[in-house]
Amino acid sequence: MIKLLVTDLDGTLLDEQKKVGMENQISVKHIKDAGLEVCLASARTYREIEHVMEILEGDFSAVSQNGSFVHTKNRVLLEGSYFESEQALNIWAIAKRFPIALFAGCADHYIYTPPKTGTYRSLEPRMFVLPRETPDFDKAIRAGLTVTKFSFYGDIKVLENLRRALTDSRRPDLSVAISDRDCLDVMPKAISKGKALDALMKDLLLTPDEVACIGDSFNDISMFGACSHSFAMEGASAEVKSQAQHVVSSVAEAAAWILSYNLGRFQNSK
Repeated sequence: MIKLLVTDLDGTLLDEQKKVGMENQISVKHIKDAGLEVCLASARTYREIEHVMEILEGDFSAVSQNGSFVHTKNRVLLEGSYFESEQALNIWAIAKRFPIALFAGCADHYIYTPPKTGTYRSLEPRMFVLPRETPDFDKAIRAGLTVTKFSFYGDIKVLENLRRALTDSRRPDLSVAISDRDCLDVMPKAISKGKALDALMKDLLLTPDEVACIGDSFNDISMFGACSHSFAMEGASAEVKSQAQHVVSSVAEAAAWILSYNLGRFQNSK
């Protein structure tokens, strides 16, 4: 029996307007009414995930910032990870050489350094919590600011060049993944949604065959490998879809499959 559904947010549970469509809202309710746990897994901060929880009107476990933090449905922190200060400074120094928008993720918010260009302003409607302005990133880090994740926005070709710059042989200690059509996320090497899901399954005493997950991007592939039932959104790239067991058009479609699967297992057990 499947006992936990883990869903990505952007491009999966959220639509292009960054809202949870009614069909998906109803499907999540049906999943919870059937006794399953639901986890919201995202590159977003925990505060932003809480915004989605309010829309769905329920208690949910959460994987935030691509696995940097894991919270139970009772909002207890299971795990939290940060960059070493020199590592964060090095990443920021490299990224500043590219024509992109730069954000650094902290425990519950993002920061950026001025000036706030048109590119930054165009991203604000996609954010549930606006980033805070930090005039001097290096000074803030040396004063004790801790960074959990970097998110860089721009043209995908520029982001690919940045990815190559960050993942050369001198920097093997990073996890770098395209998380949206115009976003490159950078985390410590040991961080991924899959590893975070492992921690959550351990806390819930679940095995991989009792867990299903759904996502649409490269940062979701690690989840596909952590559980036995994986779904990729039909709008995902061919590479992402090739890593999942099923391809669906919505969370609602995946939820319907899960409920049908559980019903079949229940009837066969009689």
